[in-house]
Amino acid sequence: MTKLTGWNSTLARRSVLGGLAGIGAGLVHVGTGQAQTGAPSAGITEGLIKAAKAEGALTYYHTSDLGLTAKWTAAFTKKFGIPVKNIRGPSYPLYDRWMNEERVGKHIADIVQISDPTLFPVAQKEGFIATYIPAGTTAIPDSLKVEGVWYAMNIDFMGIVYNTQETTADEVKQLTSGGWNAMTDPRWHGRYATTTPAAGGSTYTYWYMFMEEYKAQYGEAFVRKLAEHKPTIYSSKVLAFDRLVAGEFAISDMATESTMTELYTKGAPVRFFFPDPCPASPLVQIVSAHAPKPNGARLFQEWTLSEDGQLEWLKYTSVLPSRNDVTDPRKAARKDWFGEPWYADPTSLYLKYLKDPAFADPAKPLIPIWNKIFGYRSE
Repeated sequence: MTKLTGWNSTLARRSVLGGLAGIGAGLVHVGTGQAQTGAPSAGITEGLIKAAKAEGALTYYHTSDLGLTAKWTAAFTKKFGIPVKNIRGPSYPLYDRWMNEERVGKHIADIVQISDPTLFPVAQKEGFIATYIPAGTTAIPDSLKVEGVWYAMNIDFMGIVYNTQETTADEVKQLTSGGWNAMTDPRWHGRYATTTPAAGGSTYTYWYMFMEEYKAQYGEAFVRKLAEHKPTIYSSKVLAFDRLVAGEFAISDMATESTMTELYTKGAPVRFFFPDPCPASPLVQIVSAHAPKPNGARLFQEWTLSEDGQLEWLKYTSVLPSRNDVTDPRKAARKDWFGEPWYADPTSLYLKYLKDPAFADPAKPLIPIWNKIFGYRSE
């Protein structure tokens, strides 16, 4: 378990990244794509920009919030004159869609972003990931990349969110002082929304933490208490958060910092906090080996992992950037949610799952167990 104190500090960053050491162990390296294996690119050059512009619009498969990502990619378009078509989905369904398309020779995605890097070895073995080393990725620690294959954009945190208009002061006190077990209180019956682990990536991570890593402390008994609330179950966290903002529920779990901070800046009636341990997930990104717009894909990967690209992301939300030379300027200035008395950084991150072979099991055996407990049938 990784301790975290003031997550933009040097000490905290070393702690977080140390906890991620070894993620890339066991991955194969397949030389696909146009870049020379093992050789860094020349970066964002006039030649690359010209070639990318000649190709036209990019197609971006991603799992991050659509509104946030649309604003972020709009900055790329404004800078380089290249439109981006955003296609969002939960990590596992989106990854499966891309793999199925690639296997039948239907090449649509130029860039693929998901929240579970343990999925990529299969795609790499099948030759679907381009070998490409963007310039400047020496600023990204080894624990947040497999060189030439995938790179983390950032690390996101998950906690609990509540609607301030649907909760009383007493309920907020109970919820924020009781850790994860506070959600099992009977007062949340019928007022709680959650997301199926089959959505993938961060959602599977969340349930894996309770059902496997900390099963002695939580386990199925904890999960069954949540199921007794008869929550509305969504196939995507974003849908759950949208309905919570609309007042249909009082609380939801898996509250990702990136989405919560965007909702906060829009004026939504949300507050969020991070019980200990706090599950965390990196957003990781690859260039598709058969990208229809290969130059555009490489340009986008260069920009994504540049200081400029990561600072642009921080204009709309808050995450831990993967580059060790980028920090959130709002934190130092105590602006927005950082200045709110109710806000606190997470103090303990759960990241060990990324080195756990059982987590990487493609069968995802916890899903049918969870489905049975909640009486849930996926569509």
